[in-house]
Amino acid sequence: MTQEEKRIYLIKELLKEQPKYAGVEIPRNEHEQKILLRSLFNLRIDDTFVQDSGWYAAAGRYTDFAEKYKGKKLLLLELGVGYNTPGIIKYPFWRTAAENKNAAYVCINYGEAVCPKEIAKKAICLDTDIAKALGDLITE
Repeated sequence: MTQEEKRIYLIKELLKEQPKYAGVEIPRNEHEQKILLRSLFNLRIDDTFVQDSGWYAAAGRYTDFAEKYKGKKLLLLELGVGYNTPGIIKYPFWRTAAENKNAAYVCINYGEAVCPKEIAKKAICLDTDIAKALGDLITE
C-alpha cells in the first residue's frame, strides 16, 4: 500500500466514525488530504470540547441567522478557520452556502483556503495572510 493509499484509507475510516462528517469529500491534493487527516485527529477527546452552554447558545444564534436569511443574499466570511474543529464554523458555512442559492462563501486562510466543489462557483478562497488580504482591501 502506498503512502497515498494509506492516507486515504485512514481518512475514510475516520470519517466513518463521525457521522456528522458524512459527505465530506476527500481532496485530491496531497497537502489538503494531510490537512483533513490532521483535523480528523483533532483536539476532541470526548464530545465536550468547547461545547458548554455558551457554545450551544451561539450555535442556536447561528442556526436562527441562517434560517432568517435563507434564500436571501448572504456573504459567509470565514477568517482563519482551520481543521481542528471544522464542524463549528467551516462545515456549517459550507452547508449554508450549498443550501442558499444566493449565498457566497469567502475563506481567507494561509495554507488552508479550500472549499468543496459543490460551492466552488460561488466561493472565493484566498490562500494568504488575513492581515495582508484585509490591508490590501483597505488601501485599494
